[in-house]
Amino acid sequence: MRKVFFLFVLFSSASYAQKIELVPVEFYVNYQDLPSIFVPVELRTYNVKVKTGGTIQDFKATKTLADYVKLDGWKRVSDSAVVNVDIELLDFQKKNDDVQKKSVTKKNRFETVDTAYEVFTIVSNYSGIGNAQIKYYSANSTVPAIKETISFSKTIPYSSVENRDLAYLQNENRINEKANFSNRLSEYVQNSLNQVKNKLNEKFGIAAINLNEELLILVSKEEGDAYKTAIDQTVKKLSEMKPDVAITNLESDLEPSIKYLESLKGKYSGSSKTHKTIRYSAYYNLAKIYLYLDQPEKTIVEGEALIKNGFKKEDGEKLVEMGKKLQSKFNLLNIKSTHNPSTK
Repeated sequence: MRKVFFLFVLFSSASYAQKIELVPVEFYVNYQDLPSIFVPVELRTYNVKVKTGGTIQDFKATKTLADYVKLDGWKRVSDSAVVNVDIELLDFQKKNDDVQKKSVTKKNRFETVDTAYEVFTIVSNYSGIGNAQIKYYSANSTVPAIKETISFSKTIPYSSVENRDLAYLQNENRINEKANFSNRLSEYVQNSLNQVKNKLNEKFGIAAINLNEELLILVSKEEGDAYKTAIDQTVKKLSEMKPDVAITNLESDLEPSIKYLESLKGKYSGSSKTHKTIRYSAYYNLAKIYLYLDQPEKTIVEGEALIKNGFKKEDGEKLVEMGKKLQSKFNLLNIKSTHNPSTK
């Protein structure tokens, strides 16, 4: 009888341990990636001009090159822009071919040299000359508040494959010289324009982000369907956010879910693993919700509470870091939202 009772207790304990589970639910959130310098929407105009020379002159039309450089969330204009970009791609030439040699040895199982030979590589050096200037004018000013120069003048090496036959490599290099030059020229122009575009958007761009996110659903006898209902409603509302539309009413829409998650902290205040797991889920979900409500200070509070809870502390550390990063960005730009009006 005692043996049967022991097995019953063992089975019951195992069932209890298995009855709580955290299931991630994925969804997409839309918001804006904020720049280093925030400019009001009514002032967001930019202009890009490209000047080409030398071998680049016949590569592509300057308008095509200028149109490639886009500033997210801004309106392109032909003149009187707040941000002006002047790009000069002046020349691109092949300088020389450099033959490089490497000795290769292969040993046998006795660790003595079995084979020794030389392999060759041809390194073709190309030279690009160019630069760009980014100028930002504050309201009613004729003197740029920000002026930044980017240089594209550099030597660009391109290595062939390795081969033991130097004559073969040299012949292949001669046959493909025109195609190789064209490819390297295209890469130089593309990389230069990307350099400008990346710097421009890092400083001023308002990029729309569509990010795959997740919240956690607690599957347990204690809470039944209540937890799933709260998270499903939250996911639905967060998924409806648009990058350039204010989320003024979103917090009130999510208030029932937030209150429910908050109530779990006191309801399950014990030291058991079950209670810690339930509290973890509440801290985690609330931290994420507050982050997308543009309330990073509350994300930090929830993340720190998650760490103190002692279950999956590393998640709390990540959430605190995310909250501090957004808080710092808001303080720097003197704004409080990742959902701001954008140019049409």
